[in-house]
Amino acid sequence: MKKSTYILSLSVLLLFTAWMACVVGSETCQSDSECPDYIPHCIDKTCRVCSTDADCGDGRVCNKSVTPRCVAKDTGEGAGKEQPPPKREPTTPSKERTPPKERTPAKESKPAEEPGPVEEPAAVPEEIVAETSEVTPDASTPDNPTTPEQVVKEEPPKDPGKPGECKNGDTKACYTGSAATRGKGICRDGVQTCRDQKWTPCVGSVLPAKEGCDEKDNDCDGDTDEGCSCVDGKTQPCGSSQGACKQGTQKCSGGKWGACTGAVGPKKELCDKIDNDCDGNVDEGCSCIAGDTRSCGTSKGECKQGTQKCDQYGKWGTCTGAVGPAKEVCDAKDNDCDGQLDEGCACISGKTRSCGTDTGSCKRGTQKCSAGKWGSCIGAIGPAREVCDNKDNDCDGLVDESLRKSCYTGPSTTRGKGTCRSGLSTCSKGTWGSCSGQILPRSELCDLKDNDCDGSVDEGNPQGGVTCATGKKGLCAAGRRLCSKGKLICSQLRLPTAEKCDRLDNDCDGLTDEGNPGGGATCATGRKGDCALGKRLCSLGRLICSGKSPRTEVCDGRDNDCDGSVDEGNPGGGRSCYMNQNNYCYLAKTACTKGKIVCSASPVVQRCTTSSSCSRCGSGYKCVTVFQSIRFCRK
Repeated sequence: MKKSTYILSLSVLLLFTAWMACVVGSETCQSDSECPDYIPHCIDKTCRVCSTDADCGDGRVCNKSVTPRCVAKDTGEGAGKEQPPPKREPTTPSKERTPPKERTPAKESKPAEEPGPVEEPAAVPEEIVAETSEVTPDASTPDNPTTPEQVVKEEPPKDPGKPGECKNGDTKACYTGSAATRGKGICRDGVQTCRDQKWTPCVGSVLPAKEGCDEKDNDCDGDTDEGCSCVDGKTQPCGSSQGACKQGTQKCSGGKWGACTGAVGPKKELCDKIDNDCDGNVDEGCSCIAGDTRSCGTSKGECKQGTQKCDQYGKWGTCTGAVGPAKEVCDAKDNDCDGQLDEGCACISGKTRSCGTDTGSCKRGTQKCSAGKWGSCIGAIGPAREVCDNKDNDCDGLVDESLRKSCYTGPSTTRGKGTCRSGLSTCSKGTWGSCSGQILPRSELCDLKDNDCDGSVDEGNPQGGVTCATGKKGLCAAGRRLCSKGKLICSQLRLPTAEKCDRLDNDCDGLTDEGNPGGGATCATGRKGDCALGKRLCSLGRLICSGKSPRTEVCDGRDNDCDGSVDEGNPGGGRSCYMNQNNYCYLAKTACTKGKIVCSASPVVQRCTTSSSCSRCGSGYKCVTVFQSIRFCRK
């Protein structure tokens, strides 16, 4: 029984699918006038219902209130009202499309304008619907990819609905694909029509398909041609058109560019004034063009140019007929062809010139040039060492110039010792002058020098021995002047020692008895309480036992006033204070107990009139009525 029911349901489903293919799958169009009422708009050359305002155009908007239709955009009272579809002209059906057959109205009593109910197919088992709910493009035929028009689907709902849920003739937008793809790419809403007060299956919707390389978003994911390098069928030039190269053509197939056909590619570069390797450069690597000639060498000086010829490999041949440079000789010619004559030559061979000078006691001679160099000066009398004789012996035009000699007039045993130095005597007009600049012996000074030139330095403490002030402090202030290392210093008579309690600055730091010398140890003062113990203290040059002085008694468990009693007289007590008992605020008195101030004496519950008067009790207290008009502060 189950098997026969299954076969019957499958047959009905196949008939229904064939009927839908006839009615919807072939509804191609050029304008709205060619579309039936239930899919009234021509969108992308297919009859559909609108899903977005972009499907309408011409300033219209998509009204989805009942039947998705494009309506005129209006800002007045009629805004958003459905406009009648444009009047359709009768059209001749194309060979590829057969209009759906008219349904015969049922015999039930219906208004004249309402179409009769459409006969619905038998219910289809859910497992059959699940297996046939989507149409998958045939992946085995990549040359004929599925187009958006082939993805139009009509899917019978799993629950066709119950009678009475709609009004016959009403339509509404529908979409059976994923909500994330609705209205994206090629995906469009379909339409459902009310028949026999039930909604028919969704007709005319366009669902996602396999992405094709066709500049469309076939899978409705918001991206176009993802994974495609190009659009199928398009062509592009390939290769290079530089130099001797020519471009070919590539064609796109399966989203990828094919091989480059018809191109002329680069070849090895030749020295022929053509860009054979198509790199934008002509004859690169070539020094010349085969057969070309050029001058070579130089025509400077004694040189002459020759000729070079370019061979078939683009290289210049040897230079023929040229006269090249030779070694330079001293002959007034440019033998090495560098533009300079006789460089490195002092003279022209064979020439002579006078030499020497005739100034003062000197006389000139003669020189001869040989191999570019001047020979020795023959017959000349040259300059001699200048002497104090009133003559120009060194032939410089000056007589007895800069003639000086060492001199010393002190004891010969002191010459050159200590600070003693020889002087100089100058020649003037053939005679030596006085000894100038000599340093003779004198009294010894404290300067690290041998002033008396006896071979000893600063002997006998020169300039020293008097009392002086060291500039230091305390016992280190007094000193005696002493010559030390060439300087007079004030040598202190006493060195610093550890500070003592004696009213003296023993450590020479400018302070007396600082740091409590000899003090710091604990000692007994002979008094009571906090004043009983003290510390040993250096005062006015003697050690004393210094302790605390009596002070006003406070509540701390100590004998502050040193009278032998602790916290006597209730110090800090007797003041008003507030305390919490059972969440009520009590007014009490402070008392010194065991060295601490506590709030506990004579507590009385605090009365109030308002919550603000409870602020003295602390935070969190409010004025509450406890009995009739009696109010207390309570947390």
